[in-house]
Amino acid sequence: MALLYALASYPEIQAKAQAEIDSVIGSDRLSVIQDREEMPAILHDPEVFRKPFDFIPERYLGKDGKLDPSVPDPEIAAFGHGVANGNTTRGPCDSICPGRHFSKDGQFLMVSSLLATCTLTAAKDEQGKVIPMKLEMTDPILK
Repeated sequence: MALLYALASYPEIQAKAQAEIDSVIGSDRLSVIQDREEMPAILHDPEVFRKPFDFIPERYLGKDGKLDPSVPDPEIAAFGHGVANGNTTRGPCDSICPGRHFSKDGQFLMVSSLLATCTLTAAKDEQGKVIPMKLEMTDPILK
């Protein structure tokens, strides 16, 4: 749901992502896993990024427009870290999810296919003005 909210709330970012997909894979097919290396990711860590909750996917790109390998990998934040990830510093989790690759692949294919085939927009009122949206996480696990 957060992805749909972000895409509808930030149409200029959605358009950039759609343009990137078009430039990487064109418009005659959907993404495959091998296309992922050419596209950015998202992470929310206030110790790593200024304005971590702002939707700024460009934070993962270098000056050349390619993924910047010096930027922390969002997979570590999403799926755990510790000795199992080659990190010698013990973190809140000492292992990493064994299903992370399957999950990451599925998420990439879903998001890139959504962006390649749809444009999400916020609802408008009778006067054509955008109705402000609010994302509320009601499940305590997601807060």
